[in-house]
Amino acid sequence: MKTAMNISESLAAAVLLHQKGDFDEAEQRYVAILEENPQCADAVRLLGVIKRQRGKTGEALFLLDKACTLQPANRQFLVDCADCHRENKAFGKALDYYQRALAIAPRDVSIFLKIAGLQHAMGDIQEACKALERVLQIKPDHPEALFDYAELLRQERNNEEALSCVEQALMLKPEYAIGHNTAGLIYEALGDIGKARHHYQEAARRDDHFAEAHNNLGNALRAAGEIKTAIASYRHALFVKPDFFDAYYNLANCLRDTDALDEALLCFQSALRLRPSSIQALSNYGEALQTVGSIVEAENHYRAAMELSQGKCAQAHSNLLLCMNYNPEHSPQQLYEKHLKFGIVFNEPLAASEKPAGVHNSLKKIHIGYVSPDFCNHPVARFIEPILVHHDIGSFDIFCYSDVARPDAVTERLKKAPLHWRNINGLDDEKVEKAIRDDAIDILVDCAGHTAGNRLQVFVKKPAPLQISYPGYPMTTGLAAINYYITDDVLDPAQDSSLYTEKLLRIKPCFCNYMPVENAPLVNDLPASKNGFLTFGSLHPLARLNDQVIGLWIKVLKDVPASHLRIIRNTLVGAVRRNLEKQFNCHDIDPQRIECMHEIPADGHLSLYHGIDISLDTFPWSGHTTACESLWMGVPVVTLYGNRHAGRMVSSILKNMKMDEWVACSEEEYRSIAKKKAASIDELKSLRAHLREMMASSEVCNGIKFTRKLEAAYRKIWIDFCGDS
Repeated sequence: MKTAMNISESLAAAVLLHQKGDFDEAEQRYVAILEENPQCADAVRLLGVIKRQRGKTGEALFLLDKACTLQPANRQFLVDCADCHRENKAFGKALDYYQRALAIAPRDVSIFLKIAGLQHAMGDIQEACKALERVLQIKPDHPEALFDYAELLRQERNNEEALSCVEQALMLKPEYAIGHNTAGLIYEALGDIGKARHHYQEAARRDDHFAEAHNNLGNALRAAGEIKTAIASYRHALFVKPDFFDAYYNLANCLRDTDALDEALLCFQSALRLRPSSIQALSNYGEALQTVGSIVEAENHYRAAMELSQGKCAQAHSNLLLCMNYNPEHSPQQLYEKHLKFGIVFNEPLAASEKPAGVHNSLKKIHIGYVSPDFCNHPVARFIEPILVHHDIGSFDIFCYSDVARPDAVTERLKKAPLHWRNINGLDDEKVEKAIRDDAIDILVDCAGHTAGNRLQVFVKKPAPLQISYPGYPMTTGLAAINYYITDDVLDPAQDSSLYTEKLLRIKPCFCNYMPVENAPLVNDLPASKNGFLTFGSLHPLARLNDQVIGLWIKVLKDVPASHLRIIRNTLVGAVRRNLEKQFNCHDIDPQRIECMHEIPADGHLSLYHGIDISLDTFPWSGHTTACESLWMGVPVVTLYGNRHAGRMVSSILKNMKMDEWVACSEEEYRSIAKKKAASIDELKSLRAHLREMMASSEVCNGIKFTRKLEAAYRKIWIDFCGDS
C-alpha cells in the first residue's frame, strides 16, 4: 500500500500533467491513485474536474458530489460541484452548493459573483442584484461587480443608476470591451446615440472579435443615417460569428432600406434558419417580400408571425391587413371582416367615451391632435401639411404627435407651423396616451391606419373623446374606439357604409387636398412627339403590380402596337427586375418595349415623368399620390373605378378635375380609354400644357378651402358629442 507521502507525490505529478493539458495520462494517474485509496478526496475532485473538462458531465457530477461528501467543509470542492451543476442546468443544486461554500467563506466575492450570475440565469434579477450589492459592500471598487450590476440595472431599465455604475467601472478598467458595450447599450436606451456609438467603437476596437459590439455599432450607425458603415459593421459581426441571428436580421433590414432587396431577402432567410420562431423576423421578411411584389408570400409570413404570437403581435396583424389590400383575391367584405377581428383581438374599449368634465361647450376652442410617423418626406405629408398650415388657430388649437424616426427638412418645416409639436418617437404607448390626455385633446386624428409605424394601440386606449381615421389608410381600422373615417361620395357611396366600423364623415366634393412638391421640374413637351411612339408609364410600388394589373397592361400594349411601357421603381434591380420582365416576355411582348428603370435622377423622381405620355393606374389599390404627382407633371392617368375605397382614390381626383373621361368602369373600358387617348396626340399635347394649371385651380389643391370644410366637419361632430341643440 502506498504511503501518504507517495500518494501526495503521485497526486502532484498527475496535477502537473493535468495543467499541461495531457488529460489522458492525468486521468489514468487519478484513477490509479483511487484504486489504491478510494477515499482520496483530492483525487476524486480532480478526476471529476477532468471529466467535466472532457464533456462527461454525468460522471463529473457523480465524482464532484462524492468529493463534497468526503470533505463537506472544503470551499473549493463545493464551488467546483456548484459550477458543474450550473453547467448541467441544475440551478437549484448549484445554488445550494454555492451557499454552502459561502457559509465557509462569507466574504468571498468570487462566490457572490457566481451566485449573481446563477440568479440572473434563473431569471431572478432582484436576487442577482442583492448578491452584487454584497460584493460592492465588501469591495466597492470591484470592476467586474460594477459591470455586472450595471448590466442588470440596464435590463431592469434603471438606466441612470446603470450609467453611474458602468462609468465608475470603466474608470477602474478602461480596457474592458464588454463594459464599453454595456455603456453603449445604456446610452442608447437613454437616447444618446452619439455616446452609444463611441462606446461601441471602443468595444470593437479593444476586441475585434466581439461580434455583439460590431452588431450594436451597426445599429447606432443606422440610427444616425450612416447606412453604408452600418452594413460594414454587420458584415464584420457575421465574419466573426457566422451563426449570429441578430446581425443577419439587422443587416437584412439595413439592406432593405437601401433597396438591395436580393441580398436582404437572403439575409432574412439566413436569420430565420437560425431562429425560425422569430416573430419580428417573419414580419419584416414579409415586408421585404411585399416590397418586391410577392404579396401572397408576404401574407403567408405575416400569418406565420401572427400564429407564433397567438394573434397578439399588433405589428404582424397590421402588416397582414395592409398587404391584403393589394391582393385582388380578397373582396371588400372579406377585408372588412379581417379588420374587424383586429379590433376584437386587441381588446378595444367601448366607442362611447365619458364626456370630459368642464368641456361641454360646443363653442370652445377645440383641441385637435394629429398622430403620425410620417411628418417628414413621405406621401402622407403632401396631404396633411396643407391642413396644418391653414388651420384657423383662433378656433382650433393644433397638436402634432410626431413618431418620425429620422426627421428631415419637411419635419423642420412642419414644426414651424402654428401648432404644438410633441415628439413621441421612442415613447411607449402609455406615455403617448398620457401626453394626449395632458393636452386635453378633444379630437384625435390617426394619420397612419395599419401602415408602418402606426400607434393604433394608443387609440385603443381612447385618450380623446372623439377619434378619427384620416388620411393614411384606405380602409376601416376595425376599431370601434375610432369614431369617424373621412371620405367623400366618390370613394364611399352610401351603400359602402357597412364596410366600416367608423361612421363615415364625407367632405364634398373631394376627401383630400394635395400640396405639390416645391420647385417641381417644369412640364416638358410630349415625349411621343419626339419619340415617334407613345410611352405608358408606372411609378407605383411593386406590390400594386399584381397579375391582373400586369395582364391588363399587356392587353393595352397589344391594343397600341407601337407603344412602350416604362416601369420605374428604385427596387427594380437584380432578380426583382428579371422576374417582372419575364411576366411580359411570357406574353410575346417585345422586350424592347418594356423599360424597367430603377435609377432616380439627381433632381428628383418627378423628372421621370418627362419620359411618359400617359400614366397607367393600378387596382385594387390605386396610386393616389402617384396620380397627383403625374398630373402635376402634365401626365394624365387612366384609372379603373374599383370596388373599394383604395381603388377609387384616383377616380376622386380626376372627377374633381373634370377629367371623368379618364375614369373606366371596367377593364374593357380601361383598354378603350388607353387606346383612344394614345391615338390623340394633339389632345395629349394640349392637355400636357394645361394640366398643372388645371390641377392648381381645382379643389384638389385649394388648401384653405379644404381646411375650412374639414374644420366645419370637426365642429359639427364636436357639437353632436356635446349634445348641444
